[in-house]
Amino acid sequence: MRVLLPASGAAGDEAPVAAHWKPVDLKLRDSFTTDSGECELVEQIRHKIVPLFTTRNVDLKTTCIPHQATASRPSLKLEVLAPDDAQHPAEEPQAAR
Repeated sequence: MRVLLPASGAAGDEAPVAAHWKPVDLKLRDSFTTDSGECELVEQIRHKIVPLFTTRNVDLKTTCIPHQATASRPSLKLEVLAPDDAQHPAEEPQAAR
């Protein structure tokens, strides 16, 4: 798997590409109650998957109690570094490699 990294200013093996910060809002389901597994899944995504990507402004909101349903839904919002393309031009130019 290859992910973008902010350009450090040093020339590397990879050519810089135009990139932008893309907001991501993880929503599992719109229901009144949340299964216990959903809350724990969002926590695991935050701690095991999110660090594999270049991110910023990571905001995890949960009130998980293991193996119990809860009335509040977990919330995971963050921004990932994504390459620019014709369909998604950059709002904030950011050099990446």
